[in-house]
Amino acid sequence: MTAAPSRRSAAMSYALIALAIVAWWTLLSPPWANDLVGGDEGYYGVMARNLEATPRQWPVPSLTPLGDAGDKPPVLPAMIAIARWATGAGRAAADPRAVGSDAAVTAVRLPSLLSAFVILFALALLARRLVSNRAGYLALLVLGTLPWFADAARVAAAEMPLTAFALLALVVLAPAATSRVGRTRAFAAGALFGLAFLCKLWLVALLALPALALLWPLRVRATSLALIAGALLPLLAHLALLACVRGDLLAHWLQVVFGFSLQSRASGSGFAAYWFHGPLFYPQMLGKAFALWAPFLLVALWNAVRAPGAASPRVLWGTLAALAVLGAFRVQSGGYALPLVPSIALLAAVGLDQALASPRWQAATWSLALLAALMGASRIAERLPQHYHRPGYREIAAAIVPYLRAASGPAPRVLAPEAPVFAYTLGCGARYWDTPYDHWSLARFDSLKSDTSLKAFVVDTSRQLYGGFPDEATYQWLARETRDITAQVGEFAGGGRLQGFRVFVRR
Repeated sequence: MTAAPSRRSAAMSYALIALAIVAWWTLLSPPWANDLVGGDEGYYGVMARNLEATPRQWPVPSLTPLGDAGDKPPVLPAMIAIARWATGAGRAAADPRAVGSDAAVTAVRLPSLLSAFVILFALALLARRLVSNRAGYLALLVLGTLPWFADAARVAAAEMPLTAFALLALVVLAPAATSRVGRTRAFAAGALFGLAFLCKLWLVALLALPALALLWPLRVRATSLALIAGALLPLLAHLALLACVRGDLLAHWLQVVFGFSLQSRASGSGFAAYWFHGPLFYPQMLGKAFALWAPFLLVALWNAVRAPGAASPRVLWGTLAALAVLGAFRVQSGGYALPLVPSIALLAAVGLDQALASPRWQAATWSLALLAALMGASRIAERLPQHYHRPGYREIAAAIVPYLRAASGPAPRVLAPEAPVFAYTLGCGARYWDTPYDHWSLARFDSLKSDTSLKAFVVDTSRQLYGGFPDEATYQWLARETRDITAQVGEFAGGGRLQGFRVFVRR
């Protein structure tokens, strides 16, 4: 019988496997293969460009080019800004020929790919610390062949770095299940949770609750105080930056944190109807995502009931509490559940490891597990190469840019579907035609006709994209009174002409 691999060699193996998984996904679906999706991807791109432009945007970046303070924290925009520097997209932004470049799109999505690698690696380490070395490999098998997570990894979303930071914090805290965690480790874990908070604010609770379950019962001692101090460090540093650079925005930021991000999402106040779902929204979505691994989740649940105080059952109870808290909010979105996905994958891996402990059922267990992994992997291989969003925004932006004449600033210069994508790509203000929050009206139509600062108009003739069509009267006016440059929009890389759009510029 061979000796168990050392911790360092196991960690290296986990890292190489995680890297191979993310590389596989990237080859199947390169980050530049699809246009950016509005609004979040466009918004985060705009915020990154704002950080590049002026330090005044650093504490609370605007959702419009150099506009007023927004409602999102700065960590993901900062990561995208770094990616833009690394890919050369930031340096090329002033060149009209670089509009809609692959680098500009790739930079927005690189943080998600990097976060996916960290999540896979951290999950394997966590499984090893809580259960066994084998459980680490099984966790990689489960999450690495999960189509839901592979899809999430190729889209810019603050939930990805939040999950990466918080999972690393759980890895640091995991020895608490069997031994004491020193003050240094507790402080480091707290700092990671603080950084996670500055990615997507209160959503960090979805992994903080499993962490608290690991540490339960909490006591007022040096370790607990170090954990709290570590969590406060990034938050206080951000507030200090806010006070130094934009002290006038302190009240605004507090309203974002406690009002818009917490109270409004809990009550649903100010949100459109499509944000509201029933109480089974998250359980049904996650149940569908993990359907192939359901037998092993049941094994983990059964063993957790039999030994509720063990390490992995504590993570289970914390995850169930987090799911209940998430479902209690009126505003619901599939992306919000992303921090729960690695925890559920961990529990499936734990159940699989426990099932494999019985020699009598090993062959059947391995067969079932490999079947689930192969079915998930085949679904990933089939799904990722398909273009999920390639309407031609980059080609449209490249055709529009000669007519904008150095337009910049937050004032709208373009009316278009998924307007934040155009704001990021063109570096100027863009506005939707019609949304549940900003309906097209006769007053806006009159403003359109008289406001010569509006230069370009992109109309979604299929009327399927968000905010992409005004009304028939406005559409007919555009056809009569502006210049149609649809024919000038360059061909797609794969061939074919622009479909489903008409592009106009002011005469």
